[in-house]
Amino acid sequence: MGQSKVVADRYELLERIGEGGAGSVYRARDRKFAVQVALKIMRASGESYNDLRDRAGQEAQISHVLGQERGLVR
Repeated sequence: MGQSKVVADRYELLERIGEGGAGSVYRARDRKFAVQVALKIMRASGESYNDLRDRAGQEAQISHVLGQERGLVR
């Protein structure tokens, strides 16, 4: 990716590993906890923003629980 980009003063983007209609997924390093994570950066505007925000919150809760399992990315 060339020069590293940091998101929210916390996540250092290492490489894009996927892309879809709602956004992109990156392999990133959580600088607070010094662990690698999958970080989804979503894009939306207008009325779809609220729906996407709610869905992202649900995905975050699910991925946090799954991330506790060995071999799964949080």
